[in-house]
Amino acid sequence: TAALLRKEQLNAYGVLGPNGPDGQRQLRGTAMYAQCSLINHECNPNVARFDYFDAGDTRVVFRAMHDLPSGTEVTQSYCPLHWTFEERQQHCSEVYGFVCNCPRCQTESQGLHHGDDDDSSDWETDDGEDDMEMG
Repeated sequence: TAALLRKEQLNAYGVLGPNGPDGQRQLRGTAMYAQCSLINHECNPNVARFDYFDAGDTRVVFRAMHDLPSGTEVTQSYCPLHWTFEERQQHCSEVYGFVCNCPRCQTESQGLHHGDDDDSSDWETDDGEDDMEMG
């Protein structure tokens, strides 16, 4: 039973409720999507996940954040993009059982992320207006 629950934790997507009075969305439960669970992690992903649970639609949609050449691996981030290197490493290790060695983490681990002395991350994405829908 523990092994099955661990597999669910590693591969399930959170189903969030509508915004509460404080503006935050609360976790309602989880859902399994067989094909989506095959998408690997990268801290600078090339797709973003969208859901429409509030509208009663249980589909999950991934949209490319930029043009993807044919054959490019589709990657998503398993943690918020604004998290620091240390936060992302801890999350990937504790929750998913791996040390992230993606290009972003390699750069930041060498102290090359724009020469900043603070712990904030400068990695951002656009607003998604021109994103390409994955189907």
